[in-house]
Amino acid sequence: MHPDAERWNARYKSELEYYIQREPYSLVTSHSELIPDQGIVLDAAAGVSPLGCFLAQRGLTVFALDISLQALLAARQRAGNQGHDLACAVMDLMDPWLAPSFFSAIFNFYFLSRPLIDRYRSALKPGGYVFCEMLLWDERIGLDKQNYLQPGELERRFSDWRMHFRDEIWKYGRGHNGQPRKVVQMIAQKPLESD
Repeated sequence: MHPDAERWNARYKSELEYYIQREPYSLVTSHSELIPDQGIVLDAAAGVSPLGCFLAQRGLTVFALDISLQALLAARQRAGNQGHDLACAVMDLMDPWLAPSFFSAIFNFYFLSRPLIDRYRSALKPGGYVFCEMLLWDERIGLDKQNYLQPGELERRFSDWRMHFRDEIWKYGRGHNGQPRKVVQMIAQKPLESD
């Protein structure tokens, strides 16, 4: 078994109550008018997929991908309890293959794989949206810079797309001794083929 899968399976097993109570990210709920009315969407590194459940409630077909089987089993049960279904698959997302022009929208929150981000460009249908919220490098953290986005990096990867929203904010999370962490939020739209 992949070491990351072992680590995350153990974490979801021991902390499931915390994760199962999480709500969809505010970046999505506050910009819900940009979510397509129909189609197939990707919840990347979905965990227990509160976002996927939210999207399924809107009538979308949701592919929830994660390295943790424990998380995806909880996600499917949660969706089922709400009367919805999620298409779930255990996958190492560090450098995956994604079908070209397949998704109407892609959602990536707090998972960094530069090859995966590059795959989004081809995996989205023309006119589709990518919603991202990811950690930015902060010298106070003192960790490996490669595990964090650099300022402006995400926007450069989508510089030829229409930028609907972009912000850098400080958020409090469970890690880093309760210190706020700097994140970048972005919603970008793939150009239509005629653009």
